[in-house]
Amino acid sequence: MQIPEDIAKHLMKDEIVDRQFDLKEQIVFTSTNRVFIKRGNFVRDIGYDHISSIELRVKRNWWLFYVGVVIILVSFLIRQFPSPSWASNSPESRLMYSYGQPWFYYILGVILAIVGFRLKTLNVELKIAGLSQEQILSGEKVVLYDLLQIINERRFHYKSKIP
Repeated sequence: MQIPEDIAKHLMKDEIVDRQFDLKEQIVFTSTNRVFIKRGNFVRDIGYDHISSIELRVKRNWWLFYVGVVIILVSFLIRQFPSPSWASNSPESRLMYSYGQPWFYYILGVILAIVGFRLKTLNVELKIAGLSQEQILSGEKVVLYDLLQIINERRFHYKSKIP
């Protein structure tokens, strides 16, 4: 594993970086003593003993669901009024009033609403003692669960050392 210079210069004498996690917007390195979060040129190191709590959150993409519902409602409302006389002559208006394919917008709206409801993003929030803002990590489910397990094990290890 290649350890970036800006992380290597923060390492203590006996500290070893053992894992690297490539997430959406950042790269996370775990060492024997700390977690390093690298976002661009910025590196934040967090000691395991400073992590006060961890939350796993699921964020749904409600905006896509609402776009689907709006498309369904607008297509329903358009169909309630008679089409204007010029609508059959213009290709754009034929698409808008969906002549020949009356269920196209309904189906499109239903698909968008279902995808918006089913599609979700998993986030891990680290609450850090002394900081008012939590550190949010987003990525693939498997990678986040693996990272979460390592952080929890090491937090427990450090808390068990405290007399």
